[in-house]
Amino acid sequence: MNLLRRHPIALALLALVLLSALRPLPPLVDVRTGAPPADAELVRPTAYTVLAPVSNVLDALTFLSLERAQAFLLGWVVGLALWGALRRGTLRQRLGRALVGPLGILAAGGAAAALPRPIPRLVTGDSSVTVIDYHAHTEASHDGRPGWTAERLAAWHAAQGFQASYVTDHNKIFTGRVEKPIRLLPGVEWSVYRQHIVALGAVAAIKERTKLPLICDIHFDYRMALLAIEKGADKIRINPGNIINVDGTGLVQLTNGGDNLGPSWSPEGDWITFTSFRDGNNEIYIMHPDGTGVTRLTNNPTSDWQPRWGR
Repeated sequence: MNLLRRHPIALALLALVLLSALRPLPPLVDVRTGAPPADAELVRPTAYTVLAPVSNVLDALTFLSLERAQAFLLGWVVGLALWGALRRGTLRQRLGRALVGPLGILAAGGAAAALPRPIPRLVTGDSSVTVIDYHAHTEASHDGRPGWTAERLAAWHAAQGFQASYVTDHNKIFTGRVEKPIRLLPGVEWSVYRQHIVALGAVAAIKERTKLPLICDIHFDYRMALLAIEKGADKIRINPGNIINVDGTGLVQLTNGGDNLGPSWSPEGDWITFTSFRDGNNEIYIMHPDGTGVTRLTNNPTSDWQPRWGR
């Protein structure tokens, strides 16, 4: 009874883990049928199984956004420091407890980002099947690990049983050539209006499979526009509000407050029109190229989107 009173939360979590083991979820699921695939399995090394509780906690931390990870670490550091300092004991004991908890949380955060962990391997029984990862990042992404090159990415995927992988870095088209130990394929993850859209393959390959005009929406790097034109895009739409120089300089914030999107230059180049949610509804605004002279043009209860200048 004393153990139950002292550690009710830990024992409740343990009971829930044991209860969930009675009906475990399959490690692999066929997206078409919702059932485990008959010709594939996940092979788990012994080290993976032994370290699973620690690895799962560290992996969960890596799924947090940077802002949430910072808030998580700060909250626990402050909470544990206060808990240790306010408990009974000598001054030395309280200071020790106030330091041990926060240091442990910081160590867990560092381990989540830096420590390698055992990984399972996907094995298929059909030799004609090619296992492909459709979403992978290198150090070229803003959230990529420094030193995580395309070659290291290929080796990591090969160890997990993949025969190929698309490289979908944030707003940067993968143009490298890596064939061993597996082949890396071109792709990109576009950030458009606070949404993430993964595009796979080259523009030319898309053109071959559609009769519709192909319009490329370009953000951040004007070289993407040149590459899209070279590969056969029918039209290029360049967002003037976020195109920067080759060396990464020249990015200037023109708007403040609310979600601002869909900018369009006037024919003379002296105005920019855009959509903004700053007043609680999507309305059309204009401003000068330096961000001054902001004027609201519409006032409708319904949303007004994607303004364009006439000629």
